[in-house]
Amino acid sequence: MKYHLLSLKWSKGNHYVWWGPNNIGYTTDLEKAGVYTEEQINQQKHYYCNTSTMPVQVEVVNNGIQQRVSVADCDNYKLFGIGEHLKAAVEY
Repeated sequence: MKYHLLSLKWSKGNHYVWWGPNNIGYTTDLEKAGVYTEEQINQQKHYYCNTSTMPVQVEVVNNGIQQRVSVADCDNYKLFGIGEHLKAAVEY
C-alpha cells in the first residue's frame, strides 16, 4: 500500500498539511505531497506514526478530496480515522 503522511502538528485552519517527498517540507497541495510505502513506514514506525504524524492510505485521501487540497473538516477527520489514531499513537 501507498500512503501520504498527514502532519497533525502543522494542520491548522481549513486545510490538512502533508509531508513532502523524501521527508522534505510540507504542503497542502496533494500533487506535491510525498508518497510513502508501507515498508518505509514500518521501518521507522515511531517517526512516521505518532501524535504529530499519521500515515493515511492514498486511496482514502483521494476519497476525501473536495479540491486538490484536503479540507480539514469533521467529515475528513472521521474518514481519515484521526481520532482513533490519536488514541493509540505514542508521543514523538
